[in-house]
Amino acid sequence: MLGAMLFILPLLVIPLSTQNPAVHSKELGLRFFLAVLGVLFVAVWPALLRRRWDLVDLAFLSVTASGLLATVFSSRPMFSFFEAWQNWTLPLLGWMVYRVLPSTREATRLLVVIAVSAMAATIYGVSAFLGWDFLQGIYPFLIKAEDGRNYVHSLLGNPEYFGGYVAAVSAVALLQLLRGGSIVRLGIWMVVTVSLLFALLLSGTRGAGIGFVLAVALVLIRVWPQLSRRLRRVTFWGLALLTILAAAGVVLLSTSNPLNVRNVRLAQRFVALLDLNSTSMRERVLFYSVSGKMIARHPVLGDGPGTYQLNFYPTVLRLQEDDPRAGVLMMTEDLKGGVADHAHNDYLEIWADRGTVGLAAILFFLTVVVLKFIRLNGESDDSPIEKDRVLLALACFGGAACIFINAAFSFPLHMAVRGSLAWVLAALFLALMRQQDDALEHEQDA
Repeated sequence: MLGAMLFILPLLVIPLSTQNPAVHSKELGLRFFLAVLGVLFVAVWPALLRRRWDLVDLAFLSVTASGLLATVFSSRPMFSFFEAWQNWTLPLLGWMVYRVLPSTREATRLLVVIAVSAMAATIYGVSAFLGWDFLQGIYPFLIKAEDGRNYVHSLLGNPEYFGGYVAAVSAVALLQLLRGGSIVRLGIWMVVTVSLLFALLLSGTRGAGIGFVLAVALVLIRVWPQLSRRLRRVTFWGLALLTILAAAGVVLLSTSNPLNVRNVRLAQRFVALLDLNSTSMRERVLFYSVSGKMIARHPVLGDGPGTYQLNFYPTVLRLQEDDPRAGVLMMTEDLKGGVADHAHNDYLEIWADRGTVGLAAILFFLTVVVLKFIRLNGESDDSPIEKDRVLLALACFGGAACIFINAAFSFPLHMAVRGSLAWVLAALFLALMRQQDDALEHEQDA
């Protein structure tokens, strides 16, 4: 059932009378799968209860508990629950995966399912970008043609959402290569990696690109001392080749040429990060300022998950009253009457919606994950570590880290596809590390 969810959600679009049916279809699908998985988990709970509890269990449950607590004490508890219950129950899904403790083979199968779904979404996205939208008759998406990257949104509803999704899966695919295997297996993962990275370039998603680079760098720094000299050389030249291909792709997608059919300006998007006067930067300054006002108004438990969009304009008005200067007015005019559903920083939004308790819970969880990663980093070379399991765990860590880093620039944890992917990958990493710890303890006892 979990594999079905991870495969179906990215591709699920149900015709709905909403502003963004691609996003809302996935929210409905996620709610259905969470309900079914919850029932199945309760059915096998007695067997899982016998397994010892640890700090990881507490970390998962604290995030869900903080969301539930903020919902109960919200000024709009019913709206908050029905609007966003799936967001604070996603950590519960991760906890279910952790308690089940999937084997290396089962975890690998889940990653294959994730990769296949991402490739299906990529094939459609790239095809639409190149002018062959073979699903146009079924899904007549309204695309803003002034920005060429909008054509590559695939079935995710937005190029930013699509880019954040393929960035995480491409991190997993790239790190899978470290596990080795047959030429066919390595060739398949290489094709997946290159295809997804090309789609990431087409999407022009800056935060996801930063997340991908940092996540892969963290894992490579961790694993580099354990690699053989030959594998280090292969890894180095492979990364060099990917860098050259990425540079060529940036040039191709930043200039006018016959291959840049949508006239994308990729390099210019990244340069705009340094321009504090750009519309994107002004919007984020406004979002962050508004979030700060919300946090100050409800500092302990927030005003409830999902209420950011309701509190946005009232908070903007208070911000204008407190600071009537032209700069604030310009930032609000950039919105052109639009409503910001999210703060474009998951941690600020969690702080605003769930208060300091909610922020502390998510930071506690991330601290546990990082400590597991650091402790793994400190293992000696001659310790009885099962290399394949460790490399698989690190691939899961890389994918999860990509999303959690991207969360500092966007809102993937509040979206169905990327949120579920982040919590499942984190849970797989922690579950595989627990199996490693159990194996070490068993060997020491023997």
